[in-house]
This record gives sequence, C-alpha cells and structure tokens, in this order.
Amino acid sequence: MVPVDSLFQSALRRTKLPLENPGPAVVDEDGAMAVFSIRTSGDMICWVEYRCTTCATLVACCEALRLAVGGITTGAALQLAAADLAALVPGVPEARWSRLSIAVRALHAAVAA
Repeated sequence: MVPVDSLFQSALRRTKLPLENPGPAVVDEDGAMAVFSIRTSGDMICWVEYRCTTCATLVACCEALRLAVGGITTGAALQLAAADLAALVPGVPEARWSRLSIAVRALHAAVAA
C-alpha cells in the first residue's frame, strides 16, 4: 500500500517511455482519460506503461497498477477490480473513486487488445 501522494510523486519523477501498441483509451463523463500499453512474454506481463489526464488520483492509480501488474499473468490482470486497486492506494477521496475504475478498465482494455 502506497499513499496517493507518494505514487503521484513517483510517477512525476519516472522517465516515461513511449506507448507501444496501446490499448483503447478509457474516458469518463468528466473527461478523465487513461490508456495502458503492455508487453507480454507468453502469458506474463513484462512491461507496462500508461498515459492519463493530469488528475493526481488517476496518475496515482495508474502508477500503482503499473507497479502491481508487472510479472503477473494476463489472466490475473483481468481479474483485478477497482476494490483491489483501492487496497493498493489508500487515501483516495470518495469524490475520486471513479478514477479507480477508469484505471482498471484501461488496463483491462490493454490486456484484451
């Protein structure tokens, strides 16, 4: 479990790599957007990158997923739910819970692509 502010700061410091064959973008009614790109070796996820709008909570959620899914199977990634992400990112304000869903749906879209 890593707090939102720590994940956000980590994402800001990290070198962003170009997205390779990104999955479909997920956009909510407020315009918040996330898109993931993954690379696999067999059924294992070995590389993850993302882009999202500049909502600190959404950035933190995407960063948490990036860290969590490297090295797991695509099947396990598809089983992740917003509640699982909430356990990884404590302190998400109730008004931003939709960001958990956006991040998870974007990851699922990339895995399924």
